[in-house]
Amino acid sequence: MNEHSDLKDGELYFQPKTPPGDLVNYLRDFSQEFSVNKVESETPHTLLWSLNAPVEAAEGKASGIADTSLGLPRSFSRWFSLVRIWSPWLGPRHGQGHFSPTEDAVLASFLRMDGLHFVVLAVSGIGDVLTVLKPDDHGNVIVHSRNDATEAAYGRVLVAVGNTFNTAMAAVMYHARKIVGGDESMSPAVQEEMKTALEKDVKAEWMENWYDGLTYCTWNGLGQDLNEQKIFDALDILKEKGIHITNLIIDDNWQSLDNEWESQFKRGWTDFEAHKEGFPKGMKHTTLTIRERHPNVKHIAVWHAILGYWGAISPTGNIAKNYKTRVVRKADGLAGGNFTVVHEDDVPRMYDDFYKFLLASGIDSVKTDAQFFLDVMDDADDRRRFIRTYQDAWTIASLRYFSIKAISCMSQTPQILFHTQLPTNKPRLMVRNSDDFFPDIPDSHPFHIFTNSYTSLLTCHLNVLPDWDMLYVLTLSFPIQVTTHSGMS
Repeated sequence: MNEHSDLKDGELYFQPKTPPGDLVNYLRDFSQEFSVNKVESETPHTLLWSLNAPVEAAEGKASGIADTSLGLPRSFSRWFSLVRIWSPWLGPRHGQGHFSPTEDAVLASFLRMDGLHFVVLAVSGIGDVLTVLKPDDHGNVIVHSRNDATEAAYGRVLVAVGNTFNTAMAAVMYHARKIVGGDESMSPAVQEEMKTALEKDVKAEWMENWYDGLTYCTWNGLGQDLNEQKIFDALDILKEKGIHITNLIIDDNWQSLDNEWESQFKRGWTDFEAHKEGFPKGMKHTTLTIRERHPNVKHIAVWHAILGYWGAISPTGNIAKNYKTRVVRKADGLAGGNFTVVHEDDVPRMYDDFYKFLLASGIDSVKTDAQFFLDVMDDADDRRRFIRTYQDAWTIASLRYFSIKAISCMSQTPQILFHTQLPTNKPRLMVRNSDDFFPDIPDSHPFHIFTNSYTSLLTCHLNVLPDWDMLYVLTLSFPIQVTTHSGMS
């Protein structure tokens, strides 16, 4: 068959009855800096190890950095990895021969010549340490850890061997949930806030209409030049065509911002209320009008960035006047430079006030985007101030005011994956599972499905409902998109 196609020969693997029980059977020349503990696995027919390597404390604004060799995986025929294709998103990489992804990896899996699967998971979200996997020039797996704390810490990886990828993957993820913890990773004050929100504010609701109902998001259809009349007109057109949506997401550019005509990354959020040019009578008028004209719309969400907007907070707006702020330096790249953010002392109060305002304005759900900006902060003192503070404040406020009707977007950074999305101490969160679906680029559609399918190998183990992004019905890809998407945002 392969003489007439691009397919290669198939391969048969004969697995041993009993896998070798020592880690040296799977790794060659791993560093003696690792402390290695063989631990009991919760999945059958798997072996599991936990490895820790020391990382120096941060000094001033410089994070502590450690690169520790996990060694060379033995006797494998091919590898698979989930990498950080850029700061907000994960994506798959495959190869044969040397382990050689070009981006930092969270997960690596090796199919061995004896048919066993050797899986390595880099664990973050414990304290202020971020850990990823890198290759060196010889194919060794390097554990790269960044410590933002003022005390020395450890970079952590979990390693499992199983007869199948799924069982080995489950072994590392179940144990990761144990060591990351849930409430234990929060301060006592945040633990109490979380407990109160869960006991008093999370309602028992039938949520299928929220995540399975037909949703209209303004992003692709209306873009960033957004106003209430465009939203009214779009909903009227849908109604005329007999399309009855359940949920509406008012996406980017409803907010009051500074620096008009500048790049979105240079615009800061000024006020809770919608911008007067597009929403002259305020957001409450907009939502009341929508509900009067379209009673089929059960839920209305708005978009906002985790720090407020792409350019965070305007230093001269009402938000900066009402809450303490701090200027933060970002890493070089897409959004380098400085921006103003709400000070860590006032983040919980700001989120509480903002979501209280939204609820009073007829908004009952949110899409919180650009969460990777927490990881773009470059200085160690800012990272330890803000990364967990913003995650916890957003989680508590969204539970308190919107129950489970929140979407987390651009949030596949290691710290968020492990601190917010892995623990099971709260209801499942809807999380965007990949980069955007681009309806106007048909060649991208198969890769979008491919990426989501492989990313789901990890996200299916998180306490989340993966969202594969929007549907688009005017292309030839429609039949396959419909059967695969759980798209909403």
